[in-house]
Amino acid sequence: MNGKGFQRRCRWLVWAGCAVLLLRGGMPACGQQPGGGFDVRTWNTDDGLPENDVVAAVVGPDGGLLVGTRNCGIARFNGTAFRPVVIEHLPSSRVHRLVVGSGGAVYASFLAGAIASWANGRFFIEHPAEAGPGGSSWCLERHAGVIDGADCFVTQSGGLVARRIESGEPKWREVQAADAAVPKPDAVDAGWRLDARGLWHISADGSEKIVPIAPPVNRQTVASMHVDREGNAWLAVRRRGLTRVRPTLFRVPTTDDGGQLPPSPYSICQDAADAIWLSSPGGGVWRAGGHEFRQVVKPFQSAEAESVVAPRQDGGIWVATQFSGLYRQDETGRELVQPADAFARVARAVFEHDRRLLFGNEGGLFAATDDGRRLEAVPLEIARHPHRFFIDAISADAAGGLWLGATQGRLLHRSPGGDWSLHQASWPEPPQRFWTVLPDAGIPGRGSAGGAWIGTLNAGLAYFDGVSFRRITTDQGLPDDTICQIVADGDGMLWLGTYRGVVRLRVSDAVAAIEGRLKRVECRRFGVADGLPVA
Repeated sequence: MNGKGFQRRCRWLVWAGCAVLLLRGGMPACGQQPGGGFDVRTWNTDDGLPENDVVAAVVGPDGGLLVGTRNCGIARFNGTAFRPVVIEHLPSSRVHRLVVGSGGAVYASFLAGAIASWANGRFFIEHPAEAGPGGSSWCLERHAGVIDGADCFVTQSGGLVARRIESGEPKWREVQAADAAVPKPDAVDAGWRLDARGLWHISADGSEKIVPIAPPVNRQTVASMHVDREGNAWLAVRRRGLTRVRPTLFRVPTTDDGGQLPPSPYSICQDAADAIWLSSPGGGVWRAGGHEFRQVVKPFQSAEAESVVAPRQDGGIWVATQFSGLYRQDETGRELVQPADAFARVARAVFEHDRRLLFGNEGGLFAATDDGRRLEAVPLEIARHPHRFFIDAISADAAGGLWLGATQGRLLHRSPGGDWSLHQASWPEPPQRFWTVLPDAGIPGRGSAGGAWIGTLNAGLAYFDGVSFRRITTDQGLPDDTICQIVADGDGMLWLGTYRGVVRLRVSDAVAAIEGRLKRVECRRFGVADGLPVA
């Protein structure tokens, strides 16, 4: 499946050894609740939270979660452990709110009236505590927007205060009601709504579903709610701790008779009519329209037979089998185009390119004519490399060039003019296989880069820039070093199929890590809590 197919309406993912899944959009965590389509997790003092009376939680500009408590100050949460945040010259650590201002800046407001800003991993006092009852007029409740160039905030007493940079220093002052109109808060916060009945999730189509949380939460029990850039809702629950709620992102489609699909699909593609096709060892070929699959081809001669499916430009698909030959397949039936004895096994890579159907296997690269009825070997004319290559992956770039992933860490490229070049991975112990190749042209916004991303066996996510190879491994934050599949969506994300499940990371982070500007990438691995049948 290529990047274009992934961006279509169905959004499917498949990877070796797992199931076919429909992406709806975490790692599973201990203490999570089954949520009827939601992953609900609560942390309290047993998990290292300073105290259970949580009043605020927000994600800072550096991606870390900041948690404010009623009596024990602020802690920073990295997804695993809570670490206290020390603030110098703070007379009282009783937190009122954590508020996000313009540009994602985070401000801590304390009950005594002090205000601190978060920068470079620390809080700095910008407004001192107020003596006596006057402190409540400086307890920030929410951001009111930018008014006359100043960040404005509504306070606990209903007033308005403004933060402005003067002579390079932040200055806070109270604003008279006549100075500006204060915008009213939105009733809905990025797909979530909290009312007297509980927490509601609002889908893209406008439908609402209440989230089953035990014990129940509502406007009275939740001090504040924050929605992060992943769309997760973080609830500061009074006297009960910190709760995170996120929708499960996947569900396993069923067959037309209500059964389950084969657990280990081998290949998947999407045809010109947006139908999903998959093959499975011993399971034949299946087709889906909507969310249900129907078996259209019974198992082949061998229960262990592997088959690769690929879309045809004129509709339907190609089915290249391990032992039974090449077939043309559509919803009504299949037609044998080429018997298996005409060439070596065709079960590794199939790709329709430049009006020809290309096959890659342990015998090298083969091509069929438009009707698929004549098969010929395509010579790889590479100087000093007369031997055949075991081809595992085939892909094309926007300029008409061709990329082949082969065994022993070899990447082959054919220019639009027909010239072949061979590139060998230079790191010690090259991977046994280059399993999948995604050219930059398949990633929105990177078409001009001209390189290719490579999924390897046991060597991580590699990138070839036209001259040399670089890679991202578990040492830089990947959960697994075996990458079976790479897909780019239209939202700046790379999705990786691995032996440890589906992994998502930002394209910008991957590029920065490859270029040496980022030491560690931030990944999200999806598991059982997200609707996957396996972790």
